[in-house]
Amino acid sequence: MNKLTFVLIGLFIIVSVVAGIIAFVSSDQALVQAIQPTLIMIAWSLLALVLIMGLWIGFQTRESKRELPLITELWEATRQITEKHKDILINVAELPEPSDNEKIMRINSLAELVKVADSLLKPVLHQTDGENHIYIDIDGTVWYMYLTIEPMS
Repeated sequence: MNKLTFVLIGLFIIVSVVAGIIAFVSSDQALVQAIQPTLIMIAWSLLALVLIMGLWIGFQTRESKRELPLITELWEATRQITEKHKDILINVAELPEPSDNEKIMRINSLAELVKVADSLLKPVLHQTDGENHIYIDIDGTVWYMYLTIEPMS
């Protein structure tokens, strides 16, 4: 909950307590009957405002969590594998361009590319522009490649 919600709940409690104190302490029944309904109406209005804000905040939170879960899961899995296999990953500023006689094989996951690199006993080259990541394992004329796209925040 945000600060405004706590302030409104606090005001609800204060107004309710004041209405109770006035009713308990005051000997003037006309004053109690005049002020108490107004204070009770203010307290209930504050409570309704708190409930509306809670629903709105809950709706906003739920909407923000509906981001692309599959991309987020893939990104997180790739990040974990990158951390786990950092000993075979080589970060490069720029990747070479493949020649016409070289084939590019797209790999479905970084875990699969790591398996290929392990079987070939070759490192995996990694290039990033901060958002997208390219992982390549070069074996002669065959390039094994995995691409990731970072989910938008």
